[in-house]
Amino acid sequence: MTDHDSPRQVITRYEAFPQDGKLHWLRWLDGVDVRGHGSGYPVIHAHLSPLANLPDGQHMPTLQEVAADTDLVACPVHVASLPDLLLGAVFKNGVQVNMLKMARRTFAFDRSTCYNKILQCNDDSPAPKPSWWKNVWSVLPARAYALGANRKSFCLVLGEHTRQLILPASEVFRTFCAPESRLAEVLLSGPWKDVCNLIRPVAKVAIYFRAGARGLRRHSGSLVQVRPA
Repeated sequence: MTDHDSPRQVITRYEAFPQDGKLHWLRWLDGVDVRGHGSGYPVIHAHLSPLANLPDGQHMPTLQEVAADTDLVACPVHVASLPDLLLGAVFKNGVQVNMLKMARRTFAFDRSTCYNKILQCNDDSPAPKPSWWKNVWSVLPARAYALGANRKSFCLVLGEHTRQLILPASEVFRTFCAPESRLAEVLLSGPWKDVCNLIRPVAKVAIYFRAGARGLRRHSGSLVQVRPA
């Protein structure tokens, strides 16, 4: 197969990300601006933190090792980028080069005792406060996962007793509502009353909270697609 016939790999470069030759990891996504600060298109803000400049982006640290770092920079990107922006992704000069190391875990909750709530990161946690903790016991403690000015970001909180699973709202939205770029662009281009007519349901489906959270109530949802012009 000649070079001409070879499939080309598409590389996305985010010009708004730091272009300093250093590594930065994607910590959070929040802050949709449909006006885009004069850019002419709706944006969502990607919040990145710097990493030690590791050779060739290898030997990635774990998420736990860098979660409490407080340096943060907000970078506006087109809302259509949301499906491709995974928390923990590592970038160099705006190009993704790696992912932080993350542990894979399975959660199983009892339906009769499990709770699920949409809360802000700085809200009081529904989980019991440990006796040794003297400060406010929030959903996502700042000392555990620094968010800068994004403490009012929303999360889906699932749990029972002392076990708790926290899902950032951007991850829930990306997974269930906007798994591809065109849907993200339409759904985040304006208020719901203005964009709801731009999509149509194509099939009824059963939506589960996957992530190993068995026993949760099954929710009915719709697969949607953008209406043809």
